[in-house]
Amino acid sequence: MPSRLALGRCVLPVLLLLSLNEVSAQTSGSISGSVRDSSGSMLPGISLTLSESGSATSSIHTTTDKLGAFHFDHIALGSYRLSTDQPGDTIALNTPVVLSAETPALHRDLTLTSASDSPKKPPPALQLQAAGIRGYIDPGGYSAPAGAAAASKLIQGAADLNRPSNDADQDIDAACSHETTLLKAVLDRPNNTAVHRRLGQYYLAQHQSEKALAELQRARILDEHDPETLVSLAVTLLQMRQFAKAHDLLVANASGADQAEIHRLLARSDEGVGAFQQASLEYQAAAALEPTEADFYGAGYELILAGSAAAAVKVFDAGTARYPGSITLLLGMGTADFLLGQSAEATRIFLRCATLHPDDSRLYPFLSASFTISGTDPDAVESTFARYYQLHPQDANAAYFYALMLVHRNSADTNRASVDAETLFKRAIRLEPLFAKAHLQLGNVYLDARDYTRAAEEFATALRLDPGLWETRYKLSAAYKRTGQPALADQQMRLFLAKKSQNASEDQASGPQLEEFLSVFAKPNPKPNPNAACAVRN
Repeated sequence: MPSRLALGRCVLPVLLLLSLNEVSAQTSGSISGSVRDSSGSMLPGISLTLSESGSATSSIHTTTDKLGAFHFDHIALGSYRLSTDQPGDTIALNTPVVLSAETPALHRDLTLTSASDSPKKPPPALQLQAAGIRGYIDPGGYSAPAGAAAASKLIQGAADLNRPSNDADQDIDAACSHETTLLKAVLDRPNNTAVHRRLGQYYLAQHQSEKALAELQRARILDEHDPETLVSLAVTLLQMRQFAKAHDLLVANASGADQAEIHRLLARSDEGVGAFQQASLEYQAAAALEPTEADFYGAGYELILAGSAAAAVKVFDAGTARYPGSITLLLGMGTADFLLGQSAEATRIFLRCATLHPDDSRLYPFLSASFTISGTDPDAVESTFARYYQLHPQDANAAYFYALMLVHRNSADTNRASVDAETLFKRAIRLEPLFAKAHLQLGNVYLDARDYTRAAEEFATALRLDPGLWETRYKLSAAYKRTGQPALADQQMRLFLAKKSQNASEDQASGPQLEEFLSVFAKPNPKPNPNAACAVRN
């Protein structure tokens, strides 16, 4: 009897090496993929025909499943064309599909174009490349620096919402005495699967991945069918960024494990290698088996990474229908709307979040970023930030975002009485002295007031605290020039231009810039080495 995973993964592209007439790895192959409409939404129930090139009679048919996936299996090697039987619809695939001994299994994602489609183009969407996020903003969309920065903040915030909690931290007590106990148990019962697994889970919770891997592999050798060991081992591989290995392990050994959890782990492994559409399908498969808010959110966020913000809105909408008032799903929906060019609608969604969850600190960076572009409902936005600051006067972020909103509103309405944002930025710095962005914004306040000496001091402090704020060097150069320090001004300008040139020449898809947007990469959260404080010795 096939496993539940084998049944559950019928919604996902499967690569098989089979023939139309006989099973033969040398003479057969398969074609699989998905069908979407022009907006990026998956299309279930679409009839497809695979025809042999040059033949008017040799063809086979299939229909996309509920997630828009299709499979043609048992295909003889050769050249084929894909078409649809849907009246008035065409497939945007101009080249033949060729199965050969070198490429016997192909994956094709198809776009269905309807003759009844409106000629109007949708608002410009953010384009993110599946091979690596090369740039934040599509040139036809938010190309202005302020818009690019706002979109970047929203995507980074959305990624943070999709980062999984460390369940191992909750399941394993990190007390030193527990490691001592676990190590003794391993020595006393070296052939016991459970004790090796528990020690591996302990190391996993401590982010000591190499040690976790060794113990979990020993546990798996002792019992290769233990589903708990399988899941922990997969999480360890993900933590070590060995995404392909985690994927292969899960697909090959998932029988008997929690299938919904397997799909979630597969989604994380797919995201790690840039297969964002596939990751979304995995989250959707998990939701079909055991729906959670996190599954709907994950499915929508992966579509954002894939550049399919319109499809993401539909997923978030389906999620909020099941979980009304979910702040994570509403924040995801607002982010997708913003990336579609609907910044005013995004601001209204974030305001709704603030009404439903006024104490949730996660929503205020989203509202701040979208309001910067939309300027929608300024009175409501100001009162929302003021209320949050009143509720949390000891929160540096509450003071910072309130001040940021006031600066933006005052700059947009020169006739409006100035509100003292300077005081709020200073308070944020008093509450959190290492708050680099608060120093930067306070410097901007002084620069606008032509207080160049204090502006230079704040810009220099911001750069000292966070060298990543390299664009601040341009403003620091201007402040130094105004205060009669040409040598320092020239130095900062040279550093600014050098960094700008370096960024222009580097591949923007590599390094930390990619990690900012991938939720599978955990944010740095250093933990103390337990051996430094524990009396644990070999």
